[in-house]
Order: sequence, then structure tokens, then C-alpha cells
Amino acid sequence: MDNEFSQDTWSPELRAFVYSCIDSVDQLQVLVLLGTGEGPWTARLVAQQMSLSDHAVRHHLESMAARGLVVVTVAGDAATWRYAPKSDTLRRLGDELVAAYQRVPMAVIRLVATNARPSIRSISDAFRLRDPR
Repeated sequence: MDNEFSQDTWSPELRAFVYSCIDSVDQLQVLVLLGTGEGPWTARLVAQQMSLSDHAVRHHLESMAARGLVVVTVAGDAATWRYAPKSDTLRRLGDELVAAYQRVPMAVIRLVATNARPSIRSISDAFRLRDPR
């Protein structure tokens, strides 16, 4: 079933959403967990559920909060996160992405992987030796 999905399958709006809001497959899977599970979630609980480090999960949650996909509530020393897109458009696109992942996970993973920002290349380019001329 995944074979029938290509880049052209996805709407330009959904591709733009993925490019601007989802940095990696791990972040996609955190979004899916929050979008389908009962919340709120602590970063530690998400990390345990996904077998990721607490640090990586916090980074993903903070990035998604900055993009308006999740909200954090802080009570004392504890922070909890829940899926709560800040606009109707973000909710529609986030829900569409989560639903597509549930139907055809590998197709969505390919979408995210092909739209991921080239951050690793940017980092490696920073250390490239320059011609001194």
C-alpha cells in the first residue's frame, strides 16, 4: 500500500507543514504519540514510551511548542506537554499528518525524511576547511 504514495500524493500545504514544523522522524513520532494518546505527557514518559533520551524528547517538545503544535504546563518542578495546535490550520494539518501516519507510516516517514532540513550538512559545512587564497 505504501508503494502508491509519492511526493505528489501529499498536498503542497501538508508538505509545507512538514517542512516548517517537523524536523525528523523521531519528532514526527513524538507528535503522533501526543496526537493520539491521552495526555498530558511528561518528557520522561514520552522518552520511555519511545525509547529516546530525555534530552532528545525535550528538544522535540520545545521545538513543537515554539511552532504552536504542543503546549507546556508547568506546575512546581514538573512540566507536562499536550497536543494543542494554536490555530485551526495547524490542528487540521497536524491531525492530517497523524491520521496519515496511522494509515501508511512508511509513506509518511519518507515524506518527513525527504523534507527534513539539511541540518547535519550545515554543521559539517561549518567545519569544512576553506581554501586560504
